[in-house]
Amino acid sequence: PDVPGRLIGLANRRGGRDNSTAVCVQFQAESTAEMQMPTRQCLETLRKVPLLQFCTYRELIMIHEVARFRSLGPNELLFYEGQQGRSATVVINGTVALERKGQTLAVAEAGGCIGEISLVRSMPRSCDARTLEATELLVIDRDRFLQILKQDTELGSKLSWYLLKRMSRLVG
Repeated sequence: PDVPGRLIGLANRRGGRDNSTAVCVQFQAESTAEMQMPTRQCLETLRKVPLLQFCTYRELIMIHEVARFRSLGPNELLFYEGQQGRSATVVINGTVALERKGQTLAVAEAGGCIGEISLVRSMPRSCDARTLEATELLVIDRDRFLQILKQDTELGSKLSWYLLKRMSRLVG
């Protein structure tokens, strides 16, 4: 379909008479695994994440915009013990097992967040993370997360408070 023509026609019908310009850009993901899933589903899941429980809709949108979508099949390794942690991962669909030496320590399902401490402190992962079934994830990289905190101090305060509270439970 002639999208630019339709947009210019719409502008003219709504009172635009001259110098109407329409620019249409289509992006194509490099692979299916990099395609974004519906924003609504991601936002509904992000709302369930304890780290993000006090975020407004606008703040969740900001976080969603810097996250990258990742899709893994069953029994795929998300990260391994000892790997340098530089991101947090939110499970959108599916299940991820946290394992050490073949022993399951915990299981994260939709709304679960893995590795959130890596958002403020880069340190080696304490266990392996492996999918138990086909799983869709949102990965939030540390550098992009820190950019958000610099841009929005109110959001930064909310998230820092939660992370400090979480870290104090791990240490104490």
